[in-house]
Parts: sequence; C-alpha cells; structure tokens
Amino acid sequence: MTPGRSLLFDLDGTLVDTAPDMVAALNLLLRQRGRREVPEDQARVQVSHGVRGLLGLGFGISPEDAEYPALARAFLETYQMLDHRNSGLFPQWQPWLTAVPAGKLGIVTNKPRYLTERLLRVLHLEEHFGVVICGDDFDEKKPHPRPLLEAAARLGCAPGDCCYFGDSERDMAAARSAGQKAILVNWGYFDEHDAPEDWPWDQRVQSGDQAHRCCLDWLGPVL
Repeated sequence: MTPGRSLLFDLDGTLVDTAPDMVAALNLLLRQRGRREVPEDQARVQVSHGVRGLLGLGFGISPEDAEYPALARAFLETYQMLDHRNSGLFPQWQPWLTAVPAGKLGIVTNKPRYLTERLLRVLHLEEHFGVVICGDDFDEKKPHPRPLLEAAARLGCAPGDCCYFGDSERDMAAARSAGQKAILVNWGYFDEHDAPEDWPWDQRVQSGDQAHRCCLDWLGPVL
C-alpha cells in the first residue's frame, strides 16, 4: 500500500444506493396528499439534488415557496420512517471494502450527520471508514473544498494524496479545488440537464472493475 495515500467517497449515488428509499418517501408523501406518484426512473435522477430536487419534481415547489419548509420536514420524517430498508452499498464496492484499512478510507457527504450516521449503522458500514464528514459539520459544504481538506487532515495525509469518488459536478469541483484527484463514477444519479463530460474530473469509471483498478493503482496492491 502506498504510504500516506487515502480514498474519499461521496455517499448517495457513489458509495450507497439510497434512491429506493428517497423515491419511496416522495411517493408516499404524494399519495398522502392526493397527488399522482412519480415514476421511479424520473425521481431517481433527482436524488443527487436532495430534498429540494425531489420536492421540486413531485410538488413543483422550491425552497423560496412558503409551504416548502413544512413539506421538507414531512419528507424527512417519512424518509426516516423507512429507515433505509431498501438502500444498500453499490455492489461495485463490496468485494474489496473490507480488505482496505479504515484508516485509508473516508466519506465526505452533504447529507446531514443524523441521517448519515443512521444510514451507515443500518448498513453496517461504520467500521470501514476512518473519517466521516457531513453536510452540517461546517458552514461550508461541497462544492467548497473545506470538507475534503478536513477529511484528508483527519486521515493524516496531504490533500494531494487523496482521491475523491463522486457522482455530481459539485463533487468534482470540490475535489479539484482541494487539490485531490477527482474521479467520477458513472452509476450516479445524473439527470437530463447534467453534462458530466464538461465537469472537472480527472478520471471517469464506468464499472466496478474500473473502480477497483483505480483504487489499486492509487493505494497499491492491497488485495
């Protein structure tokens, strides 16, 4: 293993597929309010945009609308009630995750800590990561580089000795600003308005095999 090098990951859409529960929460809320459900393939691509994107799709509202705060709270309560029962680690990561020491792995997400910690606990992933940085840990969140810089510092390595896997433009921008290698995963939650070919990534991986090879090249032969 290359000394000092570490791997950092976005959470939703990169490391864990949380779309089934996020979409289920949206559709349950829509049914409760007498509205038509949204097809899963349409809602799934909005998961990267969080509550704002999903409520915008389902209810046609934005954070500037008066009814948005109450609806957002209802959505999060519904999401918590589902308790990540349909979420899971993307199979691309399963074969090698346990082979890499936790001190070499970290998560940097914009998801709030109370949701992140519960998700990792339900999926039994807590022990695999030496650091977890969440969206409410600092005033700045991605695309600001601070969360990624903090993760590197807590893992005891220089920013340039980290590579960051993500599925959104803000992930790539944050990694680039932090001086880290930016790796775009192709199984993320892209929508029709995204143009990932124009994002500031250093490498794009299309499959689990490519992701595996990328990790091996960065850390050295640990498997």
